[in-house]
Amino acid sequence: MKKLTLKILFIFFSGVLIYSCSKDDASVTPGGGLADTSTNFKYPFSLNSNWLFTTTPSYRYNPDSLQAFLIRNNVDLDSAIETGYTYWKNDTIINGVNARVLRGNHTSTAHSYNTTEYYIQTDTGLVNTGFIISKGTSFGPFRPNPNVKILYNGEVINSLDEISAGSISGFSYTALADTTYLNSIKYPIVTNFEWFFRKTSALQTQRKKYLSYEQVTTPAGAFNCIKIQRKNYKGNPEILDSTFTSFDYFSKAGLVKRKTINVLEFRNSSDVIIGYLEIHRDVILNSVNIAP
Repeated sequence: MKKLTLKILFIFFSGVLIYSCSKDDASVTPGGGLADTSTNFKYPFSLNSNWLFTTTPSYRYNPDSLQAFLIRNNVDLDSAIETGYTYWKNDTIINGVNARVLRGNHTSTAHSYNTTEYYIQTDTGLVNTGFIISKGTSFGPFRPNPNVKILYNGEVINSLDEISAGSISGFSYTALADTTYLNSIKYPIVTNFEWFFRKTSALQTQRKKYLSYEQVTTPAGAFNCIKIQRKNYKGNPEILDSTFTSFDYFSKAGLVKRKTINVLEFRNSSDVIIGYLEIHRDVILNSVNIAP
């Protein structure tokens, strides 16, 4: 069996950025109050709005003896806490469409990287139109897949498989053939509503679904959130991928919390399954500033 190395790099901040809870945004209630009961909102879209977050990994073994097996096979499970920030940077034109840039910055002792994502916001949703990524993902409504790329103006840009054509605010998906449009957030919010999100391979698709409203308390304050489930379907005919679980908690202040669980299967030298490892990643909002 090949050795597996799973390493979560510790990420820290450099530079000077000021984050605060916006006094004018009723969805942010520092001190733990649960005053906001909004049930229909859009993703904050004002330039210079920013989000500071912390990512904490954890691991669960089934059975517990799997941990000793991993240690013997030099599997490194680093539980270092990661930090980062995301902000609306500027507007730009990409493939002839006016889009807003969501910038994510991350640094650690081992490396630094950033993400650049492009969005448009309409009455029917927040739509991702493309992204550039060096490594990792940002804390936003879309987690880029770094394995699929297209070439745009001489630069490698990550994108995703084509989704079905349709119109958004006067222009159509099919009119911009080199761009993939992804409905990251749908408006209005309707509980139990499910929508197609993207294809990640020829035989795997992802869908999102609004579940229910939940009150979530973070270091940034208390928020009334809609819980969004992201589901993977594999094969033909499709079956739900039970090895992947993902939930986003979205409020008037943007993304507040994200939880993902990936289940890895382990086999011994005789190719017999000896156990499963659950990798949990919890992302929590530390502070937010929604610009006017």
